[in-house]
Amino acid sequence: MIYAAYGSNLNHIQMKKRCPKARFLGAGKIEGYRLVFRGVADIERDESDFVNVGLWDITKDCLVALDRYEGFPKLYDRKTFTVQTDNGAINAMAYFMLADGYAYPNQFYYEIIQMGYQDCGLPEDDLREAMWETVYALEKR
Repeated sequence: MIYAAYGSNLNHIQMKKRCPKARFLGAGKIEGYRLVFRGVADIERDESDFVNVGLWDITKDCLVALDRYEGFPKLYDRKTFTVQTDNGAINAMAYFMLADGYAYPNQFYYEIIQMGYQDCGLPEDDLREAMWETVYALEKR
């Protein structure tokens, strides 16, 4: 199974701990969604945007470990998304929250994701933009 990570599971050290048999495949994008923070990373529909993801080949044991970590099915649900890669479109599973609203992530969590962006070769500007969007959304309230 191919798993598309966009939060702390981009971090290769974190994934090695959670899913020792997972194999990093590369990066991609889920179009029509954007990265947001609800205290933790999440994705939400936005037809004009995209989410950078790291792609992992995972085992059934990995899926069980990820489900536990993500609080599936109470905090996060999962579904299959179309992911654009340099080699064309593929289908990959990703988690999404069952909550609305925005909240700041703590600094440690944000830095774990930032390291994950580096690990996966993703543009960190996109992560910073998601954080600024969260700041803007919270200030509008």
